[in-house]
Amino acid sequence: MPRQTIAYLCEHKCGHNAVVSKKRMAAHEQRCAMNQARRACKTCEHNVRDPDEGIYCGIDALPEDVKLMFDCPLWQAPNV
Repeated sequence: MPRQTIAYLCEHKCGHNAVVSKKRMAAHEQRCAMNQARRACKTCEHNVRDPDEGIYCGIDALPEDVKLMFDCPLWQAPNV
């Protein structure tokens, strides 16, 4: 007979798989790239998604050898 299990998902909706440990999910949420408090590229107004050129920083704030920056001083909240 199946057993019921409680699982936790990231509140920032990053797509991270569910985990059964609340403590582990809390740790993930603190470092999640979709957490606006982290000021990461994925949540920035300057993040550009182009079907031909891919994803890139629209103001060239990202060094060429870096794919994802956290705590960017030029980060801006997206206009919704």
